[in-house]
Amino acid sequence: MDATGLKGRYDIHMDATAYMASPGSEGGGHMDVMSFLFTALQQQLGLKLESRKDKPEILVVDSVEKTPAEN
Repeated sequence: MDATGLKGRYDIHMDATAYMASPGSEGGGHMDVMSFLFTALQQQLGLKLESRKDKPEILVVDSVEKTPAEN
């Protein structure tokens, strides 16, 4: 859920090189994707991902029928 209050669409670019460990380090040399996203979003863009439970509004459509229109 977006709780930023920011309007519009944004093109963002994040540099992953600062978050990658050297090839000989533990863990295969790379930070896992989720850790990278949490860290990079906060450090580079000032956005913080927070985990919380919420009840989003959901609309379920069981079926749709179209009545034929006369020509």
